Amino acid sequence: ADMTTRQLRGRLIAKLSFNPAHPRQSVPHSLLADESLMAGLSGAKRAAARQAAAAYAELPIHMVRMPRPTIREIRSYARRQANRFKRQGTPMKLVVVDYLDKVKGSTTEGDRRLQIGVICNQLKDLSEELSCTVLLLVQINRSAEHNPGGKPAEHNLKESGDIEQAADWIFLVWRPGRR
Repeated sequence: ADMTTRQLRGRLIAKLSFNPAHPRQSVPHSLLADESLMAGLSGAKRAAARQAAAAYAELPIHMVRMPRPTIREIRSYARRQANRFKRQGTPMKLVVVDYLDKVKGSTTEGDRRLQIGVICNQLKDLSEELSCTVLLLVQINRSAEHNPGGKPAEHNLKESGDIEQAADWIFLVWRPGRR
C-alpha cells in the first residue's frame, strides 16, 4: 500500500540477487528504485542485479496499484488475470490485497464493520471461484503492544471478528524486540 510497483519490483529483484555464498554482492533494494542510483553499483553487484532482473522477468507475477479499489474492481481484475494466466498455461495461485483498510466498501452496507465483513466474505468467495489463495493484509491494532512480550494475537486484528470468521488461516507477522 505504501510502495510503488517500481519499489516493490526493486525489493523482489534485490531478494533474488541474494547469494548466501557472497552476501556482500547482493544488491540493496534502495539502489534499484532509481536508474541513476544503479550507475553506482560495482561490476559484481551490477551483474547480480541483471541476473536477478532476468529471473524476475521469468516469474509469472503481475502487480498493479489500485488506489482505494472497491471489492467489485478487485474481483473483476482478479478474474481477468486468472483468464490471462490460464491462456498462458499457468494457473493463478495467489492474489494479494494490500491492505484491507484501502478497500472501499459499499455505501449500502452501513458502518465500516459491516462493510469489512462483506469484503472478507467476498474475497473468500473469490478464492473459491478462482481456486487460488487470496492473501489479505490487515493492520494490527496498537493494543498488541500490551500483550505479553508485545506478541500479537488474533484479537489484535483490526475488525477481528469478521476477519477471523472468513479466514481459513491467519498469520501474524512479528519481530521480537520490536515495539
